[in-house]
Amino acid sequence: MSKLDRDGFGFARLALTIALFSLVPLFRFLPAYDSFIGPKYALISVLTGALLVLSAVQSLRGRPDTLPLNRFTALTAAWVAWNLVSILWAKSPTMAWDDARQWLILSLGALLALNVLGRDRRRWILLGWAMTAAAAVTALWAIGQDAIAAWIPESRAGVAISLSDWRNYIFTSFGNPGHVSDFLALTFWIPMMFYLYGRQSWVWVVSAATMVLSAAAMTVCWSVHSNGGLILASLVSLVVMTRHYGLGFWRRRARRVVVLIVLFAGVVGFYLTDHPANPHRPSLWEEAFGSERWRDGGITRVYIWRTGLQMAADQRFLGVGAGNFQYVFPSVVVPSLGTDPEYLNYHRFTRDAHNEPLQTWAELGIVGFLLLMSMFATVFWRLWTDLKRDDGFFFPMRLIGLAFFTAFAVHSQMTFSLQLPVTSFLFLFMFHVPAALESRRCRYEMGLLRVENEWGPWAFIADVVGMRRLRNLGVKPVNTLGAVVLMGVAGLMAVSFWWGDGRRLLADTRYRDAREAHDRWRAMRPGQNNQTPISESFRLVALKQYESIFAIDANHHDARSAFTTFLIETEEYADALPQIDKTMERLDAAELYQRRALCLEALGRESEAIPDWATYYMRFPQAISLNRDHAASILEKAEKLERSKPTAGR
Repeated sequence: MSKLDRDGFGFARLALTIALFSLVPLFRFLPAYDSFIGPKYALISVLTGALLVLSAVQSLRGRPDTLPLNRFTALTAAWVAWNLVSILWAKSPTMAWDDARQWLILSLGALLALNVLGRDRRRWILLGWAMTAAAAVTALWAIGQDAIAAWIPESRAGVAISLSDWRNYIFTSFGNPGHVSDFLALTFWIPMMFYLYGRQSWVWVVSAATMVLSAAAMTVCWSVHSNGGLILASLVSLVVMTRHYGLGFWRRRARRVVVLIVLFAGVVGFYLTDHPANPHRPSLWEEAFGSERWRDGGITRVYIWRTGLQMAADQRFLGVGAGNFQYVFPSVVVPSLGTDPEYLNYHRFTRDAHNEPLQTWAELGIVGFLLLMSMFATVFWRLWTDLKRDDGFFFPMRLIGLAFFTAFAVHSQMTFSLQLPVTSFLFLFMFHVPAALESRRCRYEMGLLRVENEWGPWAFIADVVGMRRLRNLGVKPVNTLGAVVLMGVAGLMAVSFWWGDGRRLLADTRYRDAREAHDRWRAMRPGQNNQTPISESFRLVALKQYESIFAIDANHHDARSAFTTFLIETEEYADALPQIDKTMERLDAAELYQRRALCLEALGRESEAIPDWATYYMRFPQAISLNRDHAASILEKAEKLERSKPTAGR
């Protein structure tokens, strides 16, 4: 390692950077109600804030980090800025702020990590092995969970049934088995490069074992888009390598390639043939295509996409605001879907469009869509151009980038990779890698010079091409005032990162406790299975837990939604109404209109409840078949109310 890495400061920066890539994917915080997604954002904020403070210290030491000024940084800045600007017209401004803030932290973390890694080959190799280890642990855990659920059925006790087949029981730090497959597909070519280029036997063994574990986990998770993306990325990468090196490259590695093919075939055969060790006898193939989820997966996506297209068409220029897809989705009604019996049972709330270009257009309008497409086009063009040069060590790294974005482009058509912390961070980091790995020859040919100029309490350091164009820009203090201001700004930003995500995580931990207390109180209500009468102490515990959540994070709408149910169940209808209204600032789901209507009726305000009942039945048409008389009466009254309203010209 370099001299800077031999002291504690340099080691700390490198350790934090490695943790961003290896620890975050494996991190799961069990005390939180959302133990998968929110905790990862919180950990990224903690690590990014720490890196930001150390970057300021690095500047005080006289070697400041620099910000690259190129089309990649410009596109990233435009992406973050447009997300921030969309708050102005967002349907739910607080949700837009949350989303834009996350993009800001992720972008900053990616740029700080690139500064730490620099062009040091040993640091990049260390990062590669760290991500290989993360992939191996993730794959092994998924395989183990699948086997345990199959061979020890009692281990399934207490697992909430949210998926209709065996994948319901696979839990890793990603939660959804499709997200496990996505991560393994995006990182697959890292151990592949170690396997093809490594010269030591232990490198071959470890990298081959990781790839075999990943292949087994991806088979078990049975994610079509994940496997499809990896297959396409592999084909593209193999063609590029063959054109670059020729067939001689493969002849020299024929034995390794044959061994790998045999191992992959063995993995597939293990799960597709009938034998006692197969957790999916007689064949995973039969179990997968015989699952209701296979049919439901297609129907639900088509339903979400058609609704998302309607949303994008309604707000085609500016969109509904960053992070607002889930907020607006329930209110978007596509008439043809409401009358189609095939989709009648799929009118549900969803958090994501399961298609990133569509979600980007719906949330950020045509500008956001063009920015996203420009990012993909720019990185593909740059990678393809640079791969034509024989740049030694950096050729396989660029090849990893090409495989990454090829797989990512496929994944983004079927899932929500840019709504997840790990894949979003990797996307932003890999997006900047082509510029960060600019060859020494290019830097020399451009005549890159470093210029330093003092201005006030700071000195600005710039890398200039031909004394005309800036390539990198950094700042360092030259006196005490500059040092205090620089450290103060970095410290305040870091604290804001930690406080924002820390309180959300703490509130979510309280939400888990509140749900448990709520469920225990509900189980003791009179008339339920002849249990004991209601215990006032249990009610007070649940009430106190809910109130403590909102004292920490007033915008925890999932907790507030559950709290409205709690208040209705305790017949506190007057208290429930303002809580429902507050919840609707971040959640516009059909059941909230039903709850408000129930509260209004209980308070004797039946006429005020009619619009809410009408909205509920319109958004949730399958409820009409369950309450035909009530629905018919409500819809008739709503129609009369509409006719009785004075028109503008009357």
